Amino acid sequence: MTPDLLLKDGLLLDPETGATHRADVLIRDGRIARIGPDLDADGAPVYDASEKMISPGWMDMHVHLREPGFEHKETIETGCRAAAFGGFTAVACMPNTNPPIDTPEVVAFIRERAGATPVDVYPIACVSVGRAGETLAGLDALDDYALKHRIAYGLAVSFSAQPDELPERVAALRDDLAAARQHLTSLRRRAAAHLATELLRTATPIEAPAG
Repeated sequence: MTPDLLLKDGLLLDPETGATHRADVLIRDGRIARIGPDLDADGAPVYDASEKMISPGWMDMHVHLREPGFEHKETIETGCRAAAFGGFTAVACMPNTNPPIDTPEVVAFIRERAGATPVDVYPIACVSVGRAGETLAGLDALDDYALKHRIAYGLAVSFSAQPDELPERVAALRDDLAAARQHLTSLRRRAAAHLATELLRTATPIEAPAG
C-alpha cells in the first residue's frame, strides 16, 4: 500500500495555464485527497516541499526498456522504477528489443510486465518486420489489438543498417514507407520516425494525421 503523505507548502504548477501557487497536498492511499493551504496532516508523515515544485506526472516519449531480450541492460520493472523516481508517470518504449515490437504478442508481453509498475507504458511498434527494413509489419493486427484492448500505441520507422548500407536500404524501403503512410492515414494513427541521419530525415516522410 502506498503510504499517506502530506506535501507541505510546495509550489504547484498548473500545466494548462502555466500558473503557480503555493499549497499543501494531502495524499491518502496513494491518491490526492485534498489540495489547499495549511492542511492538517491527520497523522500522515509531512514532507517539506517549500523548495520543490509539484506538477502532474510527466511523460517521456523515448525510452529504452530493453525487455524482452536485453534484460542485462534494463528491464521493464527497473526502467519504470527509474521513471517514477524521476517524476515520469508514463513512457513510450522503443522497439529495439529482441524480438522487436512488431506483433500484438510482444505488445501484450510488455503491457503485462508494465501492469505491475506504477508507470503507464505505451509500446512503440516498428513499421517493418523484425526492424529489418524489408517488409511492413502487420499494422492491421497491431491496430486491431489496440482497439480491442482500448490502448494507445505508436509506430516507429526503425531498422538497423551499417552506414555504408544505409542509402541502399532507405531506397529499398521508400515504397514501403509510402504504403505505411497511406495505411496509417486510413487508420488515423500517428507514426514517429527515429531519424538518426539527415538521409533518413529527407527519405522517410511518414507523418499521419491526428485521430
